[in-house]
Amino acid sequence: MKNLENHGFLTGAVGFENANSDERLAFMKGLADCAHTMDKTRLVSAACLVDGDGNKIADRLAEYLDIIGVNEYCGWYTPDFSALPDLMKNSNPDKPVIITEFGADALSGHHGTISDKGTEECQEYVYERQTEVLGSIDYIKGMTPWILYDFRCPRRTSSIQKYYNRKGLLSEDKKYRKPAFYVLQRFYKEKI
Repeated sequence: MKNLENHGFLTGAVGFENANSDERLAFMKGLADCAHTMDKTRLVSAACLVDGDGNKIADRLAEYLDIIGVNEYCGWYTPDFSALPDLMKNSNPDKPVIITEFGADALSGHHGTISDKGTEECQEYVYERQTEVLGSIDYIKGMTPWILYDFRCPRRTSSIQKYYNRKGLLSEDKKYRKPAFYVLQRFYKEKI
């Protein structure tokens, strides 16, 4: 196994939330094989699939990767937070895992309770729970939020989204840091 502790490693991703099919597996395996052939020092990853019924990381592609990526939104799209520790407990990867996406929407300046979707308090709470759980899992070797700042997205039409993806830690003008920004900042500082 290549050493992830060397902070100078390079990675290349070959897939991102693709449907589970034999064609997808053959194509992505071919990309991984090609990357390994062209650069034996580059670690190959992909955002792998989670088996919803078994609530575990389960992707046939993982066999051909050096790093398993996982996008997960427990506390947001999956409202029940207990799904996250269960997902980690039910999974037994033989490779390092990087959480390639996590987070929750928050409209800058929109306030309420931790149960009120789209509020800064809800997003902050989701980040607190996410970092608490993910930070305690040995095989998790990294994590990154989806996204740094809110960006224009015509498909986001709710009264909170207003044509923006609101999962950013900063407002769309990049001037306001939402409270979740500081949760993640503290988490990263503690890990250094």
